[in-house]
Amino acid sequence: NAVAGGTDVQVQGLPNPIPYGASAKADVVAGASTLHIYPVGDPSHPYFTNNVSTVPGGKYSLFVAGKPGATSSLSLQDTVHAYADSTTGIRFVMLSPDAGPVSVNLAGKPAGSLFHDYHFGDHSLFLKFPADSQNSSYTVEFRSPGSDSLLLVCGFNAPLFQNATVVFDGLAGDHTLNTFLINN
Repeated sequence: NAVAGGTDVQVQGLPNPIPYGASAKADVVAGASTLHIYPVGDPSHPYFTNNVSTVPGGKYSLFVAGKPGATSSLSLQDTVHAYADSTTGIRFVMLSPDAGPVSVNLAGKPAGSLFHDYHFGDHSLFLKFPADSQNSSYTVEFRSPGSDSLLLVCGFNAPLFQNATVVFDGLAGDHTLNTFLINN
């Protein structure tokens, strides 16, 4: 749930709502399904109502982002790699509708060392990072590429032996830029 300024959302068929800045896992029958995602208590104003097509055994991520009344979605079929011991895969997704393009870099590295000129809806593949009991903490900076001004600093611990997604969301104009981590 990356709808900036929105409320908790309900996914039709799931028992619990999803708070802003959080995620949920759901099983969907392979084939075509209609998915409804709406603010809790307000199914008549959905953030997402659409048919989704899935294949048997497929893994997918659906991101709903934007602002109430102006939401959009990003659907990805995940290619989940099995990483060797002491590594993990981290994907970055840019879902702030008004932050403009951003550069993403590891703290202490040159601006844009991970990505330069990342726009709303842009996403990476899962990138390989070292991750073991001694080396799993990372600090990432999100910067404005034109001025190199710092927009947000995000610290996270890479999950061991699995993939994760760092979502950059919120509103620059409201000073609510945020990140959250999804374990894939």
